[in-house]
Amino acid sequence: MVLLTDQATAQSVKAKADGAKPQTTLDFINEMISETQRAKAKVSVLGNSKMVHDCDKAYGLTLDYLDKAANMAKASGTPNTEELKTNVKEALKAIDSCDYSYAESTRPTPFIANNAELKALGAKCLQF
Repeated sequence: MVLLTDQATAQSVKAKADGAKPQTTLDFINEMISETQRAKAKVSVLGNSKMVHDCDKAYGLTLDYLDKAANMAKASGTPNTEELKTNVKEALKAIDSCDYSYAESTRPTPFIANNAELKALGAKCLQF
């Protein structure tokens, strides 16, 4: 999993440097992986609250689902579109659980920009 997410990050950085926008399902998944990694990186500096812990867990699950989806998109032959979409949807549900944790506490979430970007990328990915 680490190798795949590192590859996705490298590809995302290169694509952004080239000014390229995601064009395929795999591109959107790789962008989601990169954005999830950026959000997860915030966790270590935000303390030990229940909400931060919930979001850390949510981002871990998100990466697991996105790694599965990326592997499906890379597979030779025609990927199982429904299974791929299911993994993207599950990743989005995990992100929602992070938002929900903060909503329950009535505290503003420091992950709002990351989660909004992830949801937008996920919606675009599901349209492909």
